[in-house]
Amino acid sequence: MRIRKQTYRLESVILLLVMTELLFWGALLGGYYTLRNFDPSLSLHNEWLLPLLLSLPIATIVFTYGLGRRNRAFNRLADQKLLHNLVPGHAPLRTVAKFVLWRLAVGLLFIALIDPKAGSRIEEVETRGVDLMVAIDVSTSMLAEDLKPNRLATSKRAVQQLINNLGGNRIGLVIFAGDAYVQLPITADVQSAKIFLDAISTNSVPYQGTNIGAAIDLCVESFDPKSEAGKAIIVITDGENHEEAGVEAAQRATALGVEVHAIGVGAKGGAPIPLYNSRGQRTGFKTDSQGTTIVTALNEQALVELVSAGNGVFIRSAAGAVNMSPIEDALNKMDKGELGTATFTDFEHHFRIFALAGFLLLAFEWLIRERKQTRKIRIV
Repeated sequence: MRIRKQTYRLESVILLLVMTELLFWGALLGGYYTLRNFDPSLSLHNEWLLPLLLSLPIATIVFTYGLGRRNRAFNRLADQKLLHNLVPGHAPLRTVAKFVLWRLAVGLLFIALIDPKAGSRIEEVETRGVDLMVAIDVSTSMLAEDLKPNRLATSKRAVQQLINNLGGNRIGLVIFAGDAYVQLPITADVQSAKIFLDAISTNSVPYQGTNIGAAIDLCVESFDPKSEAGKAIIVITDGENHEEAGVEAAQRATALGVEVHAIGVGAKGGAPIPLYNSRGQRTGFKTDSQGTTIVTALNEQALVELVSAGNGVFIRSAAGAVNMSPIEDALNKMDKGELGTATFTDFEHHFRIFALAGFLLLAFEWLIRERKQTRKIRIV
């Protein structure tokens, strides 16, 4: 008679569990970002519960470790033929299947607790705030890695922080290098601002350079002239190849009642500019006509002159982070105006579908018996 193996095939079990984790996280993240593109109002009602999801892979690791201990205990107890009699009805595959169902069920229940929601009704409401235009340098020098992971990523994190703390203010985005372009017209739609911010790269502007003057002028043109709200511009750049036109543009903006602030990204010591191929792999560093590696450094003095002309605040990035408090304090001191904004006032909560799916999987897991039924031998 063929004896079924009573111990766990750990290699196969680990492969199954890894595939389960990858499918779960792939479906979770892929689904979230895909739905966000179709419905920017999608958000998480209990975002603070997100760390719960980190316990799921930990549970998988603990389960796998427990199976290894069981295997060692079985092997010490007896060989496979004796185990078949000593542990009747033991079914390793069922144990693993029950855990996979439990793992997926708990993941769905955690998502239900986090509670994804989407706006179902938009209402025009009046809020008080300021109008803010952010000009982000996207020249190739912003790829320098003296700030980790690079200057542009640090700049985008700073704007992300600002967007999260916007309150009732409105924001617009301008990108610039050799020329300037509007990335996002001024809006109170925070979700749209995040989407457009994420899309910014050094490929967004075809001409190289650091034309701060053009960026400031475009920001001024992008404000609503009928709005009575205070107006401010934040220029985020390393100041490389800075021209006097930036100071002149800041003076023109100040004359119109617009404050010009600046955030300097980069280290004074500088760093080389990496080059990448079409697959995103680094191929070397940018060089001049003599083959010498170009080092780009933060032009702090130029930015100090810029904010002096613009009646603003200068902030220097440090270790890949930007303390936005000085600029946020300056914005809070500005005159607030009445801003009509479109706001989601009713949200449709979607926790029920995840809770239902989770409980159904738990019920299915409960119905599976970990041990097979064995025939009882009647002794007369």
